[in-house]
Formats: sequence, structure tokens, C-alpha cells
Amino acid sequence: MKQKLIPIHREVDKNKLEFTFFLDNQCQKVYKTVKENGNDYKFWVAWALVLALLRGIKSLHLSMGSPINILIVIFLFIISGALGVYKYKETHKDGREIYDTQNMVEEYIEKGKNTLKGDVITSGILFLIFIAFMVLFLIYQWLTWLFFALFIFFLFIVLVCYLPPERFKIYKKRS
Repeated sequence: MKQKLIPIHREVDKNKLEFTFFLDNQCQKVYKTVKENGNDYKFWVAWALVLALLRGIKSLHLSMGSPINILIVIFLFIISGALGVYKYKETHKDGREIYDTQNMVEEYIEKGKNTLKGDVITSGILFLIFIAFMVLFLIYQWLTWLFFALFIFFLFIVLVCYLPPERFKIYKKRS
């Protein structure tokens, strides 16, 4: 049986090492994953490609009157969501078990409670931005709005992966 790891605490700081603590709720083991800082070269190449893509599609429109176009947009959102889940899993696949006392595990859970509100608010804001871009796309049918909506949807899915129902149950149990 595959273990279900629940994110209980995440440290996100550009000046420090970024890491996430996961709890295996069945055996009460804690795992830690460290986020590697990205390659600046890859970032700038990706940035240039995105700018070229945006410039290339700036005058393109996609009529939503055709069922084929609607299916294409739905398919693009399925791909975007699947990529978000993949990115989440890929980022956290190399978790290493850490051997902490029960008090330290409780401390991680308490810190995670403090960051939960921020995670929920951020995901809500991302969802509202996604809705705004989708509305703009549906009104103007401009592919650039669709591209932004797909990107925000990807980010939203990655963040929602940090908010499984089990995380809320753990915090509620410890209250």
C-alpha cells in the first residue's frame, strides 16, 4: 500500500532554504523535502519563450461558438491541472524521513496551523484571478487571456495540493 503523506508545515522564504514537512498519519513518521533553487539560465530561457509565445498569439482569437473549440479549452484545462498535480508530486518526491520527538512533530503541526490561513487565502485569491481571466477570455475570446487563465489554474492546482482534507483533520484533532 502506498503511503499517504500529508503536508503539515511549509517554509517558503527566498533568502532561506525552502522545505516542507509531511506526516505519514498511519505510522506517525515525518518526512522532509527540500526545494532546490531553480536554474537562472532555465528561467530566462523559459521567460523569453513565454514572451515570444505571448507576442505570437497577441492577435489571435478563439471563438467559443464551436463545440470543438469548447472541447479544446476543456482539454487544455485538464492538461494544466494534471501538470499542476505532477509539479506538486515531482517537487516532493524525494522526502527523507526525519527522526524527531513527538513534541517536535506537534510543533511542526502548530506552525502549520499558522500558515494554513495564508495558504487558504492565497488559493482563494488565485481562484478569483483565474475566474477573472476566464471571464475576460469568454468576453473577448482573446487567446492571451486563456493563456493567463491556464497558468493561474496551474498555480491554483499546485497550491490546492497542499490543502488535502486530511491536513484540516490533523489540525482539528490537535486543537
